[in-house]
Amino acid sequence: MPRARNLEPLTERRLVQLLARAATSLAVNLRERRELSGSTQEALAERAGLSTIYLQALERGDAANPSLRVVVSLAHALGCEPGDLLAPRKAIKPRKVGRPRRTPPSP
Repeated sequence: MPRARNLEPLTERRLVQLLARAATSLAVNLRERRELSGSTQEALAERAGLSTIYLQALERGDAANPSLRVVVSLAHALGCEPGDLLAPRKAIKPRKVGRPRRTPPSP
């Protein structure tokens, strides 16, 4: 018989942390998928039945607790699954910015 996982109790602090992480994931995934689809914020907002101002807040991560209906509407408008918008993102290492390397001239 498989052992049950020990889950930590869901405290208010932990819940706030989880919701903040989900909002960040939604913001990053939403903007990335919108840009990949070639849609403007205005066009996506219209297809999803949202205001452009609310969509902008979602992309900034400023909208508190978007409803499941909102996430489903956005996913449908973008042609993906709601879970794709909420999936945690791996940290992206920042690229070094500077002068390009000089390559020696070919002989």
